Amino acid sequence: MVRNYIFGEPVETDAVVKEIASSAWCDGVFQKKEDGFHYSLKEDEIVYGLGENVRGINKRGWRYISNCSDNPNHCENTNSLYGAHNFIMVGDGVHETYGLFVDTPGRVTALAHRVHNFCSHDTRKAPSQEGTLSTV
Repeated sequence: MVRNYIFGEPVETDAVVKEIASSAWCDGVFQKKEDGFHYSLKEDEIVYGLGENVRGINKRGWRYISNCSDNPNHCENTNSLYGAHNFIMVGDGVHETYGLFVDTPGRVTALAHRVHNFCSHDTRKAPSQEGTLSTV
């Protein structure tokens, strides 16, 4: 099932070619919070997508920035390559898989963390194998 949610005042990007009526948001798989959208990762779930970013196929455990910039000079430490592909798929690939496409010409940051990969802003105390996926 595909749903369309609109937040703020969108800029037309022509990235979506099919008309899909917008729906009212209600938290479900993804939770909308003040700082973005959140999804709780289970231990066996994989994060796919964000094609403009370097690293392996499983994007779990890292921070990704999509800046919609036309930077022709790329290195191994470049945050995002030429285009912006703000599509993320999460799940175990067998039972449940979910996707999120963020259609915006602006900056998008995706954090695909394991809880035991602590960040400076992480307030959790005990490490575990579960984690969070957030888009800002």
